[in-house]
Amino acid sequence: MEVFLSTDQSVGNNDFLGTGNSSASFVRSSIVIPENAIIKSLTLNIRDHLLSAGQTASAQIYISTNCGFTAPVATGIIATITGPNSSASPNCCAKTTSNFPVNSCTLLSLQVTTTGGAFSNGVSATILFKTV
Repeated sequence: MEVFLSTDQSVGNNDFLGTGNSSASFVRSSIVIPENAIIKSLTLNIRDHLLSAGQTASAQIYISTNCGFTAPVATGIIATITGPNSSASPNCCAKTTSNFPVNSCTLLSLQVTTTGGAFSNGVSATILFKTV
């Protein structure tokens, strides 16, 4: 099972990424996991967002098992791109692997962080799951 999170909206530092949107709110940008599964990988692509040498862009998976009534919990699954990223030195994608179990009905979103300013053309991410 794969989940695709992506937006063409501007994504700011610490925003959560959903399906076609981004927001400072986890609840507004979350999706629901349909069955018990294990998160196997996270891939992040920042497209044509420029990063200078040493600047970073990351996405971390957050979850909520209580319908979003309390703050979401960081999973520690983080994909990080370290600049530069430019037309002369393309470096827009990072992947990390994991073995993190999640239960059916868990809410999930990605929090995007950067030291290189807002992502004006949005970002894309794919989460790969193994169903159990």
